[in-house]
Amino acid sequence: MTRVELDERLRELFEDQRLDLPARPGASDGIVAGARRRRRNRVAGAGALAVVVVGLGAFGAAGLRGAVESDVGTPRQEVVSVSPQSLERPAFGHFRLGMTDAEARATGVLRLPGQGTGCVAYAVNGQPGDGVLVSPTEGVVGITLPQAGATPSGVGEGTTVDAARAAYPSLVVDGGKAVVPMGGWRYTFLLDGQAVAAVRIEKEGTACAGS
Repeated sequence: MTRVELDERLRELFEDQRLDLPARPGASDGIVAGARRRRRNRVAGAGALAVVVVGLGAFGAAGLRGAVESDVGTPRQEVVSVSPQSLERPAFGHFRLGMTDAEARATGVLRLPGQGTGCVAYAVNGQPGDGVLVSPTEGVVGITLPQAGATPSGVGEGTTVDAARAAYPSLVVDGGKAVVPMGGWRYTFLLDGQAVAAVRIEKEGTACAGS
């Protein structure tokens, strides 16, 4: 029912002569006006409630966002610095210093039998010269890198002495070789003039000749 229809129905009702108590003149207009005011108030109240709810929702969302941001906070950045020499290991390929003679043989890449008594030098398949030196009491005490091999810092055959020293500031040149102490073991760079000709990983303090 439209507003106009409602107004007309109210007027008809209060002007109906069948009423026991006839309404005073103009009463219908007052009642209709009152009905209109109540309707407007209801609409206004509903709008105000909607504004309050929306306001509370916005406030709640802002509060929640603030709480989350407060709890999460600013992500912390952690910087981990890695020294190049922390990547160095007393090992290369199949071999590591300290592994037993049986473990070295079990790799399947040694040419058997080895050379020598006591300390035994083994050649490695596909690699000229002696590749692994084994002590009967200390296990593997020397590993010679293949020609294409290099240390984790990039020193290998053909590297200049200056470049090797830049990679390993503790490098000490001693005649035809350069030694880099690594704490319990060392790199030995055999030199050809001012360039590295071969790289060895050696255990320090071993009694085996050649290491």
